[in-house]
Amino acid sequence: MLERPDNRRRSAALVALLGAALALIAAPSALGAKPTKTVVEAENFFIPAGEGCPFDVEEQVAEGTTFVVKEFGDGRFVTHGNSEPILVNLETGASFVQKTRATVTETFDPVANDLFFEISGRIFVSFLPGDQGPFGEVGADGALFSVIGHQRFRLDLDENLITSYSLNGQAIDICPFLSG
Repeated sequence: MLERPDNRRRSAALVALLGAALALIAAPSALGAKPTKTVVEAENFFIPAGEGCPFDVEEQVAEGTTFVVKEFGDGRFVTHGNSEPILVNLETGASFVQKTRATVTETFDPVANDLFFEISGRIFVSFLPGDQGPFGEVGADGALFSVIGHQRFRLDLDENLITSYSLNGQAIDICPFLSG
């Protein structure tokens, strides 16, 4: 049985985009077993200044929003999410609404101590300074994008950095919409 790494800061930033608390799900006992299916209630999520935009942002979800998370015997987590989160600049109240429709597959590589993410659909993704993002290395304020398409990235858990990123689709910088 594979154990999931405990990297709360990064993992929360990635999976909270769907509002799923994947770390709360227990691993199935045997390879080849049916996947464990869990319904997780989404929660609002805070993105501090410098970890997405140069100002504090809150992702707000409607009460009762849930996501389906399946854990497979090989250690993969697959989250299916449909929601309409609102990103809010906590200084100005400016907001951005998105219809999120996405499937997120997360796989842990215990040898490299990496998480590999594959995401299809429309979703918000935040990047920390130094991460590789849709347009290269992310600057000092981090980055927050609305991404549509198919993306893959690898998170080095030792360095807490996204070390590779690819996108077949479009990434829109949300910070300018929220800065007003």
